[in-house]
Amino acid sequence: QRLKLASAIQRGAASRKAGLVVLDEPVSGLHPSDIQRMVDALDVLLDSGNTVVIAEHDIPVAASADWVIDLGPGAGPDGGTVVAEGTPDTVAKADTPTARYFRRYAAGLPLLEAKEGTHH
Repeated sequence: QRLKLASAIQRGAASRKAGLVVLDEPVSGLHPSDIQRMVDALDVLLDSGNTVVIAEHDIPVAASADWVIDLGPGAGPDGGTVVAEGTPDTVAKADTPTARYFRRYAAGLPLLEAKEGTHH
């Protein structure tokens, strides 16, 4: 359904007037090959003058953002504090879990470290 939405967004973005689009984890559960289709649809929205705000945990998608607001330090009542903000490169310099993932992603390393004693 989200891919249908992404296609509809791409088709209709140029003909609508700009606005604010807020999405909560739009790539959650998508196959990695479909994530790029969603990102492309979001780019069409941006190119059409829209402002796009996304709550997202997918590091490659977050790393493609123009601006990141990293909330933490935890979840629920322990979260909600801005622990870093800026471009993905700026956030990568912070001392937060998100920053560590951004650095691993930028270096081309796996996002999850293999545990000792596991074999692939």
